[in-house]
Amino acid sequence: MLENIATMYTRLVDQKTPATDEMFPILVYVLLFSNPEGLLSCVEYIRSHLKASLMSGESGYVLTSVTSAIQFLRNLDGLQLRQNKLALLS
Repeated sequence: MLENIATMYTRLVDQKTPATDEMFPILVYVLLFSNPEGLLSCVEYIRSHLKASLMSGESGYVLTSVTSAIQFLRNLDGLQLRQNKLALLS
């Protein structure tokens, strides 16, 4: 999923590789509007069964990014969403 987001970003912005801080808002947007079924249970299952040695590579980066995006979305409230939408539209 992150690879696809990075590819889309690269094509849109015409840069070589997007930085993590540029990818995170896109990941949040994708998770928010795609609302993948069973995402929380899938992430928890992976976290509980992933070998610690794999957490330092790409799989750890992806899992950490998705987990962070989920936590970010959990902490949002309706007022923040409306304010962010208004900021985007102005």
